[in-house]
Amino acid sequence: MSEMSPDEYLDGRYLAETYADRLPGASIGKSCVRFTSLGKVDEQVLRELVADAAAHGPQDAAGPDRTRT
Repeated sequence: MSEMSPDEYLDGRYLAETYADRLPGASIGKSCVRFTSLGKVDEQVLRELVADAAAHGPQDAAGPDRTRT
């Protein structure tokens, strides 16, 4: 299996944005997920998002063509 570039994997979007449809009880920003109660979001999907972010590391999770200093 070949590795995908961050751009291909994230489809030109920030990582958090790729989970918006699976977390309807949350407010999704470019790099944040906000919710008022854990009961309003699917905890398993939230766990997947965190694991995905950890697997990508901070540089990849920042989205395409974005650099951190």
